[in-house]
Amino acid sequence: MTDDSDLTDQQRDLLETHLSEFTNYIKKADPFLKKLKEDLANYLSKKQNVMQSYAGCANNLVEYEEKNLAYYIDQNMSKLVINNSDSGNLIEQMRHTIENLRNPFTDLYHWIKGEMYDLDAFKAALNERRAV
Repeated sequence: MTDDSDLTDQQRDLLETHLSEFTNYIKKADPFLKKLKEDLANYLSKKQNVMQSYAGCANNLVEYEEKNLAYYIDQNMSKLVINNSDSGNLIEQMRHTIENLRNPFTDLYHWIKGEMYDLDAFKAALNERRAV
């Protein structure tokens, strides 16, 4: 069905009721989604900072070991802990772990953003329908 001309008055009233209920739902959901998006943006940046801190900590440990511990072990690199290839090269494992960390809030943020775009599209479609 492409237009309302084939509908009875009862069907048209029912359709208008459903569209009105959906419009009310959009009005209620929109502020909630905006607040959620704002909160997720904060969580996203905080989690990103934590992940960067992990990377910074790993780099600081390596730098400490290379500069300070190397002095105390008379430059015998086989006695290093983090940067020792005999111990499974702990630094590479740490870097691999850091690279594999994912920020779970990224997916949620983009999902909410998409939902908001969908609601905006519905609002625009309903406004155009009313205009016709």
